[in-house]
Amino acid sequence: MIVTGGQPITKNIVECIGSVCQSLTVAYGGTELGPVSAGTLSDRSAFEDFFCGKIIPWVKVKIVDTDGKSLPINNVGEIYLQTPFLFDRYFNDDEKTRSSFSKDAWFKTDDMGLVNDKQELFVYGRKSSMIISGGMNVTPEIMEKVLCSCPGVDDCVVVPVRDPAYYQVLCAVVVKKSSSLTEDQVRKFCEEYHNDKPRLFTVLPKYYMFLDKLPLTYTGKIARKKVTELAESTFCQNI
Repeated sequence: MIVTGGQPITKNIVECIGSVCQSLTVAYGGTELGPVSAGTLSDRSAFEDFFCGKIIPWVKVKIVDTDGKSLPINNVGEIYLQTPFLFDRYFNDDEKTRSSFSKDAWFKTDDMGLVNDKQELFVYGRKSSMIISGGMNVTPEIMEKVLCSCPGVDDCVVVPVRDPAYYQVLCAVVVKKSSSLTEDQVRKFCEEYHNDKPRLFTVLPKYYMFLDKLPLTYTGKIARKKVTELAESTFCQNI
C-alpha cells in the first residue's frame, strides 16, 4: 500500500495501483487539526480527480463562499473544519491565530474543495493560489485537470501573470507528451472545452509556454513560484 497526502491527487498518480502497489490510500488533514478524511483505492477506474476519501465521523466540515456563508453539497468553496483534535493557538503568533478562525470557531483551512452527498471530500488546492483575472476568481487546479486531458499534453500548471488591465491573466505552462503539439492546438482545445462547458471556468489562458519538465520542490510538489517567475520574466517585459 502507498499512503499519500499533502497535495491534490490526479489520475496520473493512481496509475501506481497494480504496478508498484496493490492499493493507494489518500488522506487529508493538518498539523493544526489531525486527520480529516481518508479513502483506500484498489481500482484505478473508480478514482475521481482530487478525491481525498470520506470524512472521518468525528470531524465537522462545511464549505463556505467568500463571505463565509455555507454552500450546499457539490459546490466549491473554502473548507472550514472543527475536530476534537483542533489546536489551541499558534506559538507566539496571536495575529495568525485570530485570522485562522471564523467568529463561530471554525478553522479556516485556506484550501478549496467540495463535499458530495456521500460525505466524500475533494480538495482542489490552496485558496491563496487563486488567480484573480478581470474580477473573476480562477482555481488553477481545475483548469490544469482540463488541460491534462488535451491530446499530446503530459503535464501542465496554470500560473498568474501581471496585467495592467485585468490585474492578472493566465499562463498555461505545458509539458508535451507529443513533440508535434502546438500552441494553437492547446489554445483551440481550451476554447472548444469552454464553449462546451462554459460554467466550468470563465477565464481562458492568455499565454502558453512549453517546458521539457516542470520544476519541483524538494517534497515533489510543483514549484509554482518558480514557474510564475519564469512566466512573468517572459511575458511581462513591457509592463
